[in-house]
Amino acid sequence: MRLRPGLSAVLTCSFVLVGLGVVSPASAETAPGEPSAETQQILEDDHTAVLDDNGFLYYVDPAQKPPAGAAPAPQAQSFTTGQAGLPIPALNSRTSTHTIYLDFDGVTLPASSAWATAAQNPIAAGDYTGFTLDGSPDFSQAEIDYIQKVWRIVAEKYSMFDVNVTTVDPGIANLARTSNGDDAYGVQMVITNDASPVAQVCGGNCAGVAYIDLFDGRYQGTVYNSTNNTIGWVFSSKTFGSAQVTALDAAHEIGHTMGLEHDGGSANPNYYSGHANWVPIMGITNQNAVSQFSKGEYTGATNPQDDLLTIGANDLNATGSFLRADDYGDSASPTALGDQTSYVVDGTIRNAADDDVFTISRTC
Repeated sequence: MRLRPGLSAVLTCSFVLVGLGVVSPASAETAPGEPSAETQQILEDDHTAVLDDNGFLYYVDPAQKPPAGAAPAPQAQSFTTGQAGLPIPALNSRTSTHTIYLDFDGVTLPASSAWATAAQNPIAAGDYTGFTLDGSPDFSQAEIDYIQKVWRIVAEKYSMFDVNVTTVDPGIANLARTSNGDDAYGVQMVITNDASPVAQVCGGNCAGVAYIDLFDGRYQGTVYNSTNNTIGWVFSSKTFGSAQVTALDAAHEIGHTMGLEHDGGSANPNYYSGHANWVPIMGITNQNAVSQFSKGEYTGATNPQDDLLTIGANDLNATGSFLRADDYGDSASPTALGDQTSYVVDGTIRNAADDDVFTISRTC
C-alpha cells in the first residue's frame, strides 16, 4: 500500500475476504467400501467425488471447454525439464514448517502412492514430465514468467495462513506427516502437461485431481502416516496456456487437500460460475477478475462451508492457529507510520473482520 504525503490523516484499510468446515472422509479405521455417513452424503451429492480402494475420498475436477480457436496444448518431450534452459526461480512466500510445493519440472510417482495403488482409475508409478508452453524440455523466459505468475496468485490466495508456497522441493520429510507431533507437512501440487496421467485418471477429461482433507494428515481427528498421500495434480494441458487458470486450478485442488468441498449454485450444484467479476475458488475455475474463498454467502449457494475456518484448522492440533495472527491493529490500536516522504506498508487482511488502521502525521 502506497500513501502520498498530504494532510494529517487516519487511514482505514478494510478489505473483505469472502471466503466458503472440515470434511472427513472415511476414517483410517473404516474398511474400504464402508464410507462414513458424511462421506456417503458427499458421494451422493457430488458426482466428481470418488472413493478409493482404501476408503479415502478424492475429487476429479472436469476440464472446461477450451476457448474458440485455442491451439492444442503442447506435451513436454522428456522427463526432466529446465536442465539446459533457464532454471526455475526459487520462490518462497514465507518461512513456515507447512508447505505448498508447486512442482513444475516433472515427478517420479512412487509405487506406494495412493494414486498408483488405490485410485479407481490409477496413475501408474513412474516418471511424468512437467509444465511446458512450447513442448521443449527446457524452460524459456515465457515459461519462467508463467511460473512466477502462477506462484504469485497461489501465494496470494493462501497468504493469510501459516504456509510457505514455494517452487523449491522441500523433500518428502517436509510433506508427509508421520506422527501426532510432526509439524512439518504439506502438499506437492504437480503441474504437468504430460498426457499420460490425465488420460489414466480421467480419460483426459479433467483439469485436476486431489485427495480431500489430507494436507495435515488428519482424518476425523486421527493423524496417520500420510507418506503415500502428499501429491495432487493440475493438468496444465487443460488450462489453455493461461497462468491465471492454472493458478486457480492449483488453489482449488489445494483447497480440497485442506478439507474444502465444492461451491455450487442454482445452475450447477457443484460448480458456481460466479457473478459480475467474482467467483469462489471452490466453484468453477474461470478468468473472473476476483476469486476468493467463500462461505456460501451468494444467492443460490449450495455449500455453507466456511473455507477460511476450515483451512484454519490445518495446524498441528487443529486449534485454528493455521490462520496467521493479525499483523496490524484496528481503530482501537492503530499503527503509527510517522512523518515520511512516502509510505509503503506490507500486510495481510486475514478475513472479513480484520481492519488494519494506520495513522500518519504530515505538515501541510
